[in-house]
Amino acid sequence: MTTPGFYGLTNDRLKQVCATNLVPGVHQDNLLKILNSANDVKAEPLKEYLLLELVKIYKFLVTTKLNEISDLPKSLLVDIMVAVANAQK
Repeated sequence: MTTPGFYGLTNDRLKQVCATNLVPGVHQDNLLKILNSANDVKAEPLKEYLLLELVKIYKFLVTTKLNEISDLPKSLLVDIMVAVANAQK
């Protein structure tokens, strides 16, 4: 996922290819890293998908990955809080 951002590419098609290849490999151990990368390169569809997946395992992440969560950018933490709040409606 960092390839488009690393090379400074903003091509949406390249972001989509990266997202398509990443989605099958997303699991609880790498979800936060991929979410942070998606946020960095502004891959919004992938970010939205990952937020939905995060909500499903939110309690697990809070108990096991608190340090990683606290290292995320504040804007992404707000997005996570909104996703969790919306899921509880």
